[in-house]
Amino acid sequence: MTRTSLLALPVSLALSLAPSDMLPVASAQSADTGAPLPAATASPKVYVFPMDGQMGTDISEPIFKTLIEDVKKQKPDIVVLRLKSADVDRINHLRNDNPNEFGLVNEITTYRDMVKSVHDELRDIPQVMWVEDAVGVSGLAALAWQAMYMKSDARLGGLNQFKDMVEAQWQDADVRSKMVAAWTGIMKGLVQLGRHPDTLADAMIFAERTLSVNFEGRGAKWVGDTSGTWVVDSSEERAVRFEAPVAEEILLSDGTADTLDDLVFLLGYREYTKVDTGEKLAKQYTDDWRKGMKNVLEWMEEASQTEDDIAGLGRRKSFYEKVLAALKAFPVIEKRREIAGNGISRQAIEGALDDIKKDIQRQRDAEKQGRQGGGGGGGGGRGLGGGGMRPGR
Repeated sequence: MTRTSLLALPVSLALSLAPSDMLPVASAQSADTGAPLPAATASPKVYVFPMDGQMGTDISEPIFKTLIEDVKKQKPDIVVLRLKSADVDRINHLRNDNPNEFGLVNEITTYRDMVKSVHDELRDIPQVMWVEDAVGVSGLAALAWQAMYMKSDARLGGLNQFKDMVEAQWQDADVRSKMVAAWTGIMKGLVQLGRHPDTLADAMIFAERTLSVNFEGRGAKWVGDTSGTWVVDSSEERAVRFEAPVAEEILLSDGTADTLDDLVFLLGYREYTKVDTGEKLAKQYTDDWRKGMKNVLEWMEEASQTEDDIAGLGRRKSFYEKVLAALKAFPVIEKRREIAGNGISRQAIEGALDDIKKDIQRQRDAEKQGRQGGGGGGGGGRGLGGGGMRPGR
């Protein structure tokens, strides 16, 4: 834990804030949990709940369960969910986005359950979403919290490939229509958790939807076309995207904070104690599963170089057993495009291992009978993607 004083703030932030006697009252209600921000302490414990990396692997159910249990153990006064997960690079002309790192939209049901678990299991702790960068399905997750702040250079954007992805998976028009409705309902459910309207959700999900906003007193009313006072999105070719300054001006974001110090100050506290165990747990989890995936690809490549004799099959079996252990330890590995594209899955590896055992037994039986090579031609799983072919082909 790190105790931090906010008495020395950046000049730019200090000038933008009201005098100290006008700071937000610490007993204000947390916007989405209903839990009050702690007023009994001048220095709250702030738990940073990281959501960094790819949606569906780095940001996934296993690490959420671990972090939720850690929050319960640490007993913080405030949970800050820090989100950094963008499908789209900032430098458009380089075209260097990595498709393997795009958020896995087909995991949307899991994301809903993950988000609800934070809302439900930590309902007595005030929760604040802090967006560092969120474009893609992560943008929908960000809106699951009404109390939301953004970094000054943060983006908040929706999906751009949803329609194409759905049409590619379901050719039958009736089935496709039903699946679009089902997935859209789940996605809207995320946005609704943050008490945002369906109009905003539609613009985040469907590239062809436009969006504008009218202002009513200190509130904003979203309009699903360009007739509003402030046109947010007039493009019919991509989903809506908000830059941090605009998000704050149109009242989508509660404020702009570049550091945790800034954010806690905006919440009304001059001092706080940071709980960083969550950041350590999340980093270790990501490092471990990504190392596991790297090993899997290497083991599959080595397995592809083995011979079909008993010795070679034994080595192949050893590689496949290590692959299977890694897939069991980190199920998220199977969700990666480069893994699935090579036909690597627990089921496929288990089937290949079974074939290898049978091939080894056939060859041993043949040797006992004095025959050469009996049963060795089956290959023992050699045709498995990543076994018979090099990863990435």
